[in-house]
Amino acid sequence: MKNLILVTIVLGLFSLGCSGILRSINSGNRRIQSYGDNEANGSPVVDPVEAQFRDQMAELVRHARLSCVNGDRSEADRLFTDDYVGVYDDGDRISKKYLLDHIHKDTDFISLTVENSRILSHDQTTAQLQCTLVGKFTDQNEYFDGVYSFVNKRGYWQISGFKGHAHQTAPDSK
Repeated sequence: MKNLILVTIVLGLFSLGCSGILRSINSGNRRIQSYGDNEANGSPVVDPVEAQFRDQMAELVRHARLSCVNGDRSEADRLFTDDYVGVYDDGDRISKKYLLDHIHKDTDFISLTVENSRILSHDQTTAQLQCTLVGKFTDQNEYFDGVYSFVNKRGYWQISGFKGHAHQTAPDSK
């Protein structure tokens, strides 16, 4: 039975290679494998390792924002690098010190999601993730559209920067 499964896997991989479906996409210093087309929407299917890394970075962004809306200064201090800078398209620059000085528990907070995330580049020590962070509050919704930068320091990832756009809307208008 094990041999039958192995033969099936080998034949499947061979047919993928022979039909030219397997292709490499170069992303920064990391090569990402894309396997065929997603039959549902025609987009490439991303390598599972790359998808897992993207999801981990998206969760780090979500967790960092949660620490801010929950007023958890020690968690935010751990998740952002000391030299963190957020640069917004209107010219505002937010440092880690400013961020920590202005953290407070937001009692209007409802939920937080990361949408449309994709890895722009990554290697062993740095990464960039483009995404939209969506916060739902009772009186407004907030959106952070842009690129988050990360560094791997002493074996764990931290957010080192953000560059993009932040805006707010009325609840459920977007």
